[in-house]
Amino acid sequence: MANRKKTPGDTEVEVLYQSGRRCCICFGLNNDFSEKQGQIAHLDRNNCNNKLKNLAFFCLEHHDRYDTRTSQSKGWTIGEVKRYRSELYLAVEKLRGNSQIDAQKPEENRNEIVSASGNEILILIAGFHNESKNVNYDVSGSIIEALQESFIQYNFTNVRIERIRETFRRDEVGIIKAIGKSYNATAFIWGYYDDGGMFPRYTILHKDKLIIPQKIEAKLANLIHPPDDFPIYVHRYLPSQIAYLVQFTIGQIYFWKENYNEARTSLENALAYAISNVSTDQIKESLANLHFYLGFISIALDENYEKIIQAFTKGIELNPNHPRAYINRAVASVRLGDTHQALADFSKAIELNVDLAHAHYGRGVAHSDLGEFDKAILDFTEAIKIDKKFVDAYYNRGNAHRVLVNFEEAIAGYRKVMARNPNYVNA
Repeated sequence: MANRKKTPGDTEVEVLYQSGRRCCICFGLNNDFSEKQGQIAHLDRNNCNNKLKNLAFFCLEHHDRYDTRTSQSKGWTIGEVKRYRSELYLAVEKLRGNSQIDAQKPEENRNEIVSASGNEILILIAGFHNESKNVNYDVSGSIIEALQESFIQYNFTNVRIERIRETFRRDEVGIIKAIGKSYNATAFIWGYYDDGGMFPRYTILHKDKLIIPQKIEAKLANLIHPPDDFPIYVHRYLPSQIAYLVQFTIGQIYFWKENYNEARTSLENALAYAISNVSTDQIKESLANLHFYLGFISIALDENYEKIIQAFTKGIELNPNHPRAYINRAVASVRLGDTHQALADFSKAIELNVDLAHAHYGRGVAHSDLGEFDKAILDFTEAIKIDKKFVDAYYNRGNAHRVLVNFEEAIAGYRKVMARNPNYVNA
């Protein structure tokens, strides 16, 4: 085997510069855009091949794992890592592009973005990609102006809007999420415009703590959050489109602040600006997500289950291919005692997306309520295959085995619960 050749200094500098010392595997798998301690890896595992296209920057953990060959699981392929690397380099380039645009301005007009601190709500607004052949329009500037005027009226505290000068293509959601998280932003508004109007998208970055506040989750277990990326296009007429976006954003802010009455008012105000002829898939999806939030608000306000179901049903009518809406309507139906409707909704959600653990788990609960414990065990097992940390699925599978007098399987299930959560009281 040939002796290892030292990577030339200029090549090493180029890899570090293009990556911004960010790990391409962290970025590709987890949208982790933070700087890392790491090393430069040879993708073909030939330490003598120092061509730039064969090199990538990895964090220490991923560098060690990439170099380790195992027969137990399939490692990352060269093609996969190169794809992650390309996307990372593009994200770094766009982030630098935004900074360079600001750096070219007079010092007094520069707007260096500071990451959000603590519970601050930071909303980033990107430049809108121009797909028009006839017009050149500052969409993001108009959105920012409209939002800032509204914020004065609502007297929000701890809320900030910042502009990202770069534009993003429709397939660059991963880059949007990575850049947003690097600023600890709550949400990103971006999109494109053409001769037919502007088409914004909303990407929510703090879905773990903001989309389903604990107050809601504690009241109805097994709820599933709305999509973290969705269109908010409702009208070709630009003033109506911006008015809808403003009211929707205000509703989101109140929702994140857990002021649910005001959130509902703003979201219902937004509906007034939607086009009366709901004809395109984008409009249907946009309005379906709004009704999705109205369903959560009904839960948070302790309203009756009929009203909760009504909100999710409206979303389903607008977008029948929304598996999350079926799951949440099913959860409410279980509490209402309509187990057969819940079973149908969970099954529909699985038909639309077989990889949703919540849907399999919910259907397992419904089968258990109907005394169909063999079927319940199959569903709980599917949920566990998808999410091996799903403690409730282990517990309820153990219960189903106990009812069927499969005591060894039941005890094994309870032990798995305790191993994952020693404080799980019922087990």
